[in-house]
Amino acid sequence: MIPMGIKHLIVGFVVYLLVALPLSAATVIGKSDAKAADSTKELFLREIQVVDNVVALSWEVPGSCTSGDVEVWFSKTGDTVDNTVSLGHAEFPHHLLVTLTPRRDSDGRPWWITVVVKTSCGIYKGEYVLQDESLGPAPIPGHKEIYPRFLPALGEAILIILTVATTSYDVKEAYTTCTHEGFSRKCKAKVSWAVIDITPVGKIGDGIKIIRHAGEVVAVSKRTFEILKDLKLVEVSEDGWKSIERFKPVIDDIIKHGDDVAKVLHELKEMGIPVEIINNEIKHGATLKEILENVKCLLSLGLDEGRLGRVIEYEAEHGITIAALKDYANNLIEMGVSKEEAGYVIAEAAEHGASASALTQGLEMFLDSILEAPIDIPGMGYKVVLEKGNEKWGLIHAYIRHVRGYEMEDSGITTFWPMWQKIVEPKTGRVVQLPKVFRDERELRGFLDGVLEKALNDPKYAGKFKEGSVTLTVELSEVGVYKQGITSIEFAFEYKNGVYYLKTVYPKTGYNVWAYKAWKKTIEPVG
Repeated sequence: MIPMGIKHLIVGFVVYLLVALPLSAATVIGKSDAKAADSTKELFLREIQVVDNVVALSWEVPGSCTSGDVEVWFSKTGDTVDNTVSLGHAEFPHHLLVTLTPRRDSDGRPWWITVVVKTSCGIYKGEYVLQDESLGPAPIPGHKEIYPRFLPALGEAILIILTVATTSYDVKEAYTTCTHEGFSRKCKAKVSWAVIDITPVGKIGDGIKIIRHAGEVVAVSKRTFEILKDLKLVEVSEDGWKSIERFKPVIDDIIKHGDDVAKVLHELKEMGIPVEIINNEIKHGATLKEILENVKCLLSLGLDEGRLGRVIEYEAEHGITIAALKDYANNLIEMGVSKEEAGYVIAEAAEHGASASALTQGLEMFLDSILEAPIDIPGMGYKVVLEKGNEKWGLIHAYIRHVRGYEMEDSGITTFWPMWQKIVEPKTGRVVQLPKVFRDERELRGFLDGVLEKALNDPKYAGKFKEGSVTLTVELSEVGVYKQGITSIEFAFEYKNGVYYLKTVYPKTGYNVWAYKAWKKTIEPVG
């Protein structure tokens, strides 16, 4: 019986143990170990609590010492130690709890669990045999029968839960790299992340939750459980809480990496990203932390948080992952879009009906030209340059504005090059299918180059260039060009140091020319 007035401290350790480990890694207990074992004092097994494959072993530590170093040994034979997990230094006023969730062994052999406590008063050791068939207690000779009880009724305690890895070696490595941070410990091993959470005294019942996942029983912290519950990733069944099967990838990631990753999931959901999309990202090989890093990258590239969820959901419908979306943003930057605006350009295109894939591939074709630059204006002494520019001017602006609808709400009228593309009206959501005059962006660019060359060789148009900005409205019939349903187009140039730089180019008139009219909030023929 533990004296009244002595506080009870329980150290709980959750270890995801892959029992099919190579026995070549086993450590044989030698004579020196045997001698030490002979001089050890006994830990008294005072209580066993079992829920399926979750086993809690409660030990009474005799003597006056109330702290020491704790190790757990795992053995397949009782004669050799196959794995050792160090729990570090712990305080335990007479009462020590070790909680394990081992995986079932295929050969059905029992596991020998040995808890070793090294204190200044001596070395204490207790043993327990974990049988695979029932995962219940197998009494050790000389010990009285102890019947299992069910978690989490563990009484007053401080609980430390380690959720990490698939082997006890990973757990050991992770634990030894732990660093204290306030009331938590964060651990990083070579291959695993771990988080150790501390639940205040008296909160043990709320500190650990048991869920059924992928045919196993898994212990998670209350914080992780509440996130899973809030996001509807777990549901109540006849056997208690169980995970939703279709969300297995995201739940696997959380169980493997612990509370830090659960908080990442919550953060992503708060940003407006549906759990279904997050789950699909993990199916494609990403982790929750990688997803968050990619999302933050997109935000830094100008994708505003208010549209983040909608854009990512739209792109996902077109088979584009968040990682791929980041790559498309970088492609736009390489082509000339400003770094701080690439995400914004993608968002504008998405909301007006174009995926990041269609946007970047189309822009790449539009920028591809055999036209040499700069172009001399015959007899005028000036040159014309069709530079790529960026989202505000040049060829890039001409494409994203007059093919994809970039910032069309911010101008009175925006005309579109008819390429059979679909444009979504910003206010109504109505999808408008434009006529098909150009097969693709490459044909459109060739058309523009040809019209400009012909216009610059016509004195009527060449004479417009007289030091200063020029808006050149070209009647196609006057330069000998025919394009179905387009009768005139307009080039806008900015003058600087004897060179005219293209600001934009768009169709002006013709029955195949449609426009977004901001005052009417609708897309219709220019009339």
